[in-house]
Amino acid sequence: MNISSYIPFQIKRNLWVLICLLEIFISSCNGNREQQFGNKLLSGSLIISHAKRFTLQQMAGYTILTIINPWQGANNVNQVYHLVGRGSELHDGLDSSSVIFVPLKKIICMSTTHVAMISALGEENTISGVSGTGFIFSGSLIKNVE
Repeated sequence: MNISSYIPFQIKRNLWVLICLLEIFISSCNGNREQQFGNKLLSGSLIISHAKRFTLQQMAGYTILTIINPWQGANNVNQVYHLVGRGSELHDGLDSSSVIFVPLKKIICMSTTHVAMISALGEENTISGVSGTGFIFSGSLIKNVE
């Protein structure tokens, strides 16, 4: 007699499904993430490769942020900013009007959606302005507005 004849069909099927799922999970886990993505981060080429509306490109001492078609209906419009570490000196040739010192200290939210996202990050104290207060439900932000 074979032991498999004592195991009901549903248990065999569930066990087979479990084994297949485990195999999929194990084969999809790749411990070489550094090898897959590390080169992009360290090579000076594009930092982000799958974004569609912006690019980040690491340069010597700063990062170039290019926003592609920044508003609805925009066509072939790019806004370019230079992200420079706070306290760093500006590199020769950088237009100071396009420089954003990072990390940011203050933000103005032009949508209450942005307020909620900043609040979720625990950075409500960085909000220095809002476009409207009608839909703000955070007690601390309402107090700051008053």
